[in-house]
Formats: sequence, C-alpha cells, structure tokens
Amino acid sequence: METRNIINTFVLNGPLFYFSIAPLIGVKTTEEEGAGIQYKIMMALLLVVGFYYFLRGLYNRRVFTLKEVLPLSILVIYIIDGYIQGYETNVVYLMMICFSLPALCIALNMKEYDTLAGMMKWLDLFLPLFSLSFLFQIYEIYLSKLEGGSFYSQSASYRIAFCFLVDVFLLRYGHLVSPFEFLNKKWYRIFKICLLPYFIVMAFFAGGRGAFVTILVGLLFNIDLLIHNAKLMKRFVIATLGVILALVVGGSMLDEDSELMDFFVGNFNRITALVDFQNMDTSNATSGRDELYGEALGFISDRPVYGYGLYAYLRKMEMFPHNIILEILLQGGLLFLAVFSFMLVMSYGKYRKMLQFDKSQILLMPFAIYAFTELLFSSSYTYEPLFWFVLTYIYNFSFPEEQPVENG
Repeated sequence: METRNIINTFVLNGPLFYFSIAPLIGVKTTEEEGAGIQYKIMMALLLVVGFYYFLRGLYNRRVFTLKEVLPLSILVIYIIDGYIQGYETNVVYLMMICFSLPALCIALNMKEYDTLAGMMKWLDLFLPLFSLSFLFQIYEIYLSKLEGGSFYSQSASYRIAFCFLVDVFLLRYGHLVSPFEFLNKKWYRIFKICLLPYFIVMAFFAGGRGAFVTILVGLLFNIDLLIHNAKLMKRFVIATLGVILALVVGGSMLDEDSELMDFFVGNFNRITALVDFQNMDTSNATSGRDELYGEALGFISDRPVYGYGLYAYLRKMEMFPHNIILEILLQGGLLFLAVFSFMLVMSYGKYRKMLQFDKSQILLMPFAIYAFTELLFSSSYTYEPLFWFVLTYIYNFSFPEEQPVENG
C-alpha cells in the first residue's frame, strides 16, 4: 500500500519533485540546455510508471468497466486530435500524454478510500525538502535575471502555492492522515505553521499572480481554522512576525538600489498591481495577457457556438489563452462550455455526497483548488495532471452500494 501511495504521489507531482531535487544536486532548471534532457527523462518516467500501473490494475481485474473506458476514450480523442493537427501542437499534446494520461490512470486505480490520506502522508514527509529547495529556485531565478512573468518564475510560484495548500490542509485535517511516527511530533506541527508565512514570502519573491490568488483561496477556505483555534492563531502570528522581522533586518542590510531589493520590489508590485485602484493599468500585472485575452475573444466572437476544435484553434493563435474558460470557448464554443459546466456541477454534487460518506475525501480539496485556480491564470487544462486527476477521481469514486458495470 505504501509503495502504491508513493507512486501515486510521484506521478501526480512529478514536476514538483523534479524542480525541488534538481537545484539541490546542481542541475540548472532555468536554462534550457541544463534542464532539457533531465526534464524529458522525468516526463517519460511519469508516462511509463503511470501507464504500467494502470495496465497492471486492468490485468489483476481482467475486466474493462464503463467507468474505465469512458474517461480513457475522452483522453484518446484529445491525443488523436492533437496528432492530426500536426507539428504546431506537438508540444501541447505530448505534454498531455506525459502528464494527463498517467494522472487519469492513477485516478482510475484508486479504489481504497484512504489513498488520498496516503498521498498526503508522503507530501507531508517531503515538505521540508520542498521548502528548502524554494530558496535555491528563487535564488537561481534571481541570478538568471528572470522577471516575475517568466515561465520559470511562474512555475516556481505555483509549486510554492501548492505546498502552501498541502501545508494548511495538513494542519487542519492532519487527524485524517496517519503520519510517519517521527513526524507526529509537536515540533513538526510548529515547523509547518512557520512554513505558512514562509511560503507566502516565497510567492512574493517569485512574482506569480495566479499562485498568490491560489494561496488566498487556500487561506479563505481555512480562515475559520485560525479564528477558532487560539493556539494555532498565536503560533501563526508569531511565525509571521518572525518572517517579517527577518525580511526587515535583511532588507536594511541592502542598499535601496541593490538588484536583490529591485527583484523583490518588482515582483511584489507585479502581484499587487491588479488591486491598485489608483492605477488601473494592468499591463504590468498581466504580462501582456490582456492582449492575449483580447485576441482570444476576437476569435471566439467569430465562431461563438461551435468553436474551432480541440487543438485546431492553435493554428490561429500562437499559444493557448492561459484561461480555461477562453480555451474551452475556442475549442468548442458555447456548446462545449455548456457541457463542461454541466460536468462540473455534477462533479461538485457527487463530491458533496462523498464528503458526507467519508470525511477524509476533504483531502482532495488542495489538489482541486490548485488545479482550477491555476487554470484561470495560466497553463492549459489539457496537460494539467491534477485537473484530470480530480475530475476522474470523483467520477470513478464508488459508494458501497454501487456495483461496476462490466463491458466485455
């Protein structure tokens, strides 16, 4: 069971593990030449492990069910369409194969109700490694003189946000997880409380807007935890003041015109630009995506009902629109958006029922919050593994009275 949990955790969070370990062993993740081959090896490994795991599950059961055939068929349609569209979409559909397919296969094989708790147990173990690695990642981004809107800084900020979500949900729902014995200590809980303001500061250094919104959503979702837990609130405030004091002391040792100070202030301003009501110019805050959104809306207005096809729209636009709603409208218009919205409503209804049946299913929330918040600001849902994992997991969840329908 533990082997299965660590495989699930690694496959679903491959980039998080890669970008956390690589800087610690000297691999430069901000340079294409330094990170390219290692990253491709990691992608191939995720695909092989995830698909093997799925095939082994099918072999053990020796039967296909409708619950397995339907989501796989949907994903195959995406993959075939991406291949048909040609070279322009090769990178996009290749990433879908390497990230989304393994995630979907993992979700289809998660039959035990405690599997989510097992995954959170391993993420809990690796939180110190992730938090340490963020220092190296941010410093590497700083040395590379990359702006907050760059691919590397944004991806780093989202990894920070995900770890924040894992941390805050473990603090609140840790009683649903059976942690490793040596981590089931008071000092480690205090350490995780200290990580919360640390992750927030790291997000400011990375300069990712969407990631910071993800952190805010996680805070709002768990704000009652701080309000009604006086001891936790006290420790959180002390940890926050400690981090602020460290920043003040560190900042006082720097010149006002130092590059490090400029780096932090620039990314801080980038995050807060969207809420600057005195200056509503969001060009700096959106990294030019307002123009990308405008371009996408223009194409959508030309074909609002049917769209252009799953990947065919990329022949008109140079890249995906970095917003899941715009992407769906480009792919299939209002019809596809209606189907997608219906699917989300049904998934939400079933998830509420899952929570009533098993309280530990709340541990799916950090994965869901991360996936859907990120897709409002960045990336493409076609290759976001946690997006496919969350929806497939909910779809595949069986209550005791349900019996699988066999198909051949």
